[in-house]
Amino acid sequence: MRRLFAIVVAFSMAPHALAENAAGRRWAELKAKRQSLSGAHQEFSVSHTYKMAGHDQSSKLQLILDMGPGHWREVSVSGSGRFVRIFDGENVLRMEEEGDEYTRAKRTPADADREPLPYSLPDADWSRATDQGTQPCRLREKDDPCAVIEVPFKPWVRDGGERRMLGGGARLVVHMESGLLLTMRISESIQTKNNSFVSDTIYIVQKMSYGLAGDASLF
Repeated sequence: MRRLFAIVVAFSMAPHALAENAAGRRWAELKAKRQSLSGAHQEFSVSHTYKMAGHDQSSKLQLILDMGPGHWREVSVSGSGRFVRIFDGENVLRMEEEGDEYTRAKRTPADADREPLPYSLPDADWSRATDQGTQPCRLREKDDPCAVIEVPFKPWVRDGGERRMLGGGARLVVHMESGLLLTMRISESIQTKNNSFVSDTIYIVQKMSYGLAGDASLF
């Protein structure tokens, strides 16, 4: 928890020009690489922990993601079942896998760049993000460089003011050749009407393949 708030303080002190010239430009370049892929498949293990006074509450799931130009399919697998989200370029459809009912969320100008989890970070404050440089990706087949980016979140208020996010952010490790995410940690300090807690979510890629200039690179 102390690490989270140290990150948030560091973000608030970072010069705006540095964020725009380094982290903002880096993220835009990585996003462009990812969107230029002919296709990509990723499987993430996802752990989520609520850290409350006196005890923690944890859960795990698997996230399977297939992406192509202008569309994607996301499957969440947990003890409660397999749930699917599909973006067809216009709408996001949500359903239980092999079910015959779905809900549709129409695309609006505000979310024209709608992306799947974990690439969607709607509360990210990219004007205060920091570029932490590069590190080895430590992939099985080859040791490509990965970019490391830290981005704080904008505080929010929801549920009629009964739930507030007071501070938080994400640390991303991204494969520089493909623009694909390898790990991400999201931490948020949440306050509700009755208590407060830290929400901590960690994505770690387990399998990954992508098409680059007609070739497939597998890890």
